[in-house]
Amino acid sequence: MAHRIVNNAVDTKEKVAGLLAKLDAKGIRGVEFDARQTKDKKFIAFHNSRFPQLKWPIEEYLFEDLKKDAEKNNFTFLTLQEVLLEIPATFKIQIDLKDKNVDAQKFLEAIAPFKIFDRVIISSFYPKVIKKFADSKIQARWLLTRISLKNELMRVIFYSFAPIQIAIICKATGVGPHRPLATKIIIKEAHRKKLTVTVWTIHKKKSLSKFKKRDADYLTVDSRLLV
Repeated sequence: MAHRIVNNAVDTKEKVAGLLAKLDAKGIRGVEFDARQTKDKKFIAFHNSRFPQLKWPIEEYLFEDLKKDAEKNNFTFLTLQEVLLEIPATFKIQIDLKDKNVDAQKFLEAIAPFKIFDRVIISSFYPKVIKKFADSKIQARWLLTRISLKNELMRVIFYSFAPIQIAIICKATGVGPHRPLATKIIIKEAHRKKLTVTVWTIHKKKSLSKFKKRDADYLTVDSRLLV
């Protein structure tokens, strides 16, 4: 999966289309991007909780007010729908829902016209977000996990097992361990529990073969590494 196809350097429909064309030409037909929710339950493609030019988090802005402030402060953003319009029908799409309080029904309504339920994957760091989609048409739901390596080793080892159990409880279909957590043991245990494993984010080519050998189902790779 090509990681974060919408970013500070790729922030217009034309740039997204250009990146997708390069990925398609190389046979890479899986992409990931982030979605944020506005106060009135509209969705935009953005990673951080706020724009650096603005004072408040995105979730505190009405969509039209966000558009006005973007124009006033000379920056742009893309809506969820604008990004989906650019993605070819042959691509798998991972949408990482960044907010804790996602309105699942509004999100489903937003993507319904694109008829992508069979090839879209929703992911989140929040189990309660994943659980909201358990009975939806979205068949692929990944619980992402991470931990800082600054923490002591035993805590890392202990925490690395928890997401598998949490994923089962929240009815996820897969887990997305951050690289340090994607051990052979974790991947094997996830597969034993019938969970898909995606490892994120790969920034070096040597890591590609490393995690392929560990039988990860998907690798989320820095887009710049792929093109």
